Amino acid sequence: TDGKKAQFYDRNGKALMTPVMAFGGGSHMCPGRKFIGYENKAYVALLLRRFELRLTTKEVSVGIPGPKKINQGTGMNNPDREVYIEMRPRVFGSR
Repeated sequence: TDGKKAQFYDRNGKALMTPVMAFGGGSHMCPGRKFIGYENKAYVALLLRRFELRLTTKEVSVGIPGPKKINQGTGMNNPDREVYIEMRPRVFGSR
């Protein structure tokens, strides 16, 4: 690439401030946008309920990653590097 930031334009040639809008915008907003938010929260709650998650020993020593700058403003806050976790099923007492 030539080092310039990617630019997106509307039909009139005006640069868009937010080129990517998850679930649309204005009169064309996705009717399922709230439902998928609820589904995502339920999935994360289930994941946290059934599994123990923790950073690997290496990750703890390296420190918390920052956000990937290129994704800011798109609704996707990814870390600026790979993050490794340990995941194991939770053990519940017998009834």
